[in-house]
Amino acid sequence: MAGTTAPVQDRAGADQRPRPVNAPGGVAISAIHALLLVALLTFGFVGYLVGLSPLQQLRAQDNLHDRIRGELAQATTPFGGAIEPGTPVAVITIDAVDLRAVVVEGTSSADLLAGPGHRRDTPLPGQAGVSLLYGRAGTFGAPFRRVPDLPAGTPIEVVTGQGAFTFRVTGSRRDGDPVPAPLAAGAGRLTLVTAESTRPLTAVSTVFVDATLDGPAQPAPAGRPALIPSYERALRSDSTAGFPLVLWLQALALAAAGLTWSRHYWGRWETWIVGSPIVLACVWQTYEAAVRLLPNLL
Repeated sequence: MAGTTAPVQDRAGADQRPRPVNAPGGVAISAIHALLLVALLTFGFVGYLVGLSPLQQLRAQDNLHDRIRGELAQATTPFGGAIEPGTPVAVITIDAVDLRAVVVEGTSSADLLAGPGHRRDTPLPGQAGVSLLYGRAGTFGAPFRRVPDLPAGTPIEVVTGQGAFTFRVTGSRRDGDPVPAPLAAGAGRLTLVTAESTRPLTAVSTVFVDATLDGPAQPAPAGRPALIPSYERALRSDSTAGFPLVLWLQALALAAAGLTWSRHYWGRWETWIVGSPIVLACVWQTYEAAVRLLPNLL
């Protein structure tokens, strides 16, 4: 009909009128997917802390028991000088709370993933002076959860490379309470340190349970560190874990992107079989790095 103009079309007959590149609906869907992913990772992290971390600590303790059993039998367990963090140095037994655990050297969040830790700037249990052992109260098996309830007189057995020692609980204290009187020359004391809280997965204050050594103490060899990093003190987080956390989050994002690409160009089942272990490994390492940013006694 005269006076009308048909829409301009290309050779294939397609309409050449401009189309929106990003529709509002597509942006909203992407935002929802991102929020769902963040929520899934957050709930997964809580599930990891509550349900999987005790299993991880149990496996670590099994490996540590095997290692220190052989070292004690061969008299090669270290008890002086500079000891590498994470090295098993003692076995602590408290029958009153059904606790038997291998103690590792170091008290950072990473060290306490495996079990109780010995603070490196103090003598080892059984040596002259005050020895500090840290233990978690809420995650990774919570080995020291019931320690604040120990009554006076409760025996604590500790085995190190220098022998077996028995301590007797003398009392417990909180932040700000008076500290025990100084030790006499040649005496030994063991102080168990953990957290106290009124809500799950929170740490409000520090609890100290003091125990006196029965009998004479062993000499403390020289070479112990005089200072420790701040993140090895009570209720501190490991600030050095931020960089690994960012790296593992990036690895997780790359793994998820690769999974999406592979699903479209390779196949659904092939992608899940090959890619799922990679994604799970990235998630696990991300959670471990995130745990180090939490207080070490939690």
